[in-house]
Amino acid sequence: MMFGRTSPGIPAILKTPLVLSGLLLLSIGVAETLVGRVKIGEYETIVQQMPAVAAKDPAALFPTATEEQEAREIAEAKLAYYHLLLTAGQLLTGLGLILFAAGLLRGHRPSQRSELTSA
Repeated sequence: MMFGRTSPGIPAILKTPLVLSGLLLLSIGVAETLVGRVKIGEYETIVQQMPAVAAKDPAALFPTATEEQEAREIAEAKLAYYHLLLTAGQLLTGLGLILFAAGLLRGHRPSQRSELTSA
């Protein structure tokens, strides 16, 4: 496969590195955002259905945790992870859009080389 040739189905602008990396980051970011939103909804309902955690005794050196407390802490940790995943997905989506737009704008700009050869 030669890099200089364009295939009939794909425009040459879509093969530039900025556009390709923008599309890749955009697709990963959208997928992470969707997964984060779905899982956040699931774990918010799980955390709301669990009983409230009793306050720990500050004087206890090694307090024992009940199974309910451990399950709630695990659910809260997973909820925090999916919030992080959502934030990272939104960041990657924005970065992907910026790279994609920069690649499109750079591709539509007339190059100096074509001006020099046409004169």
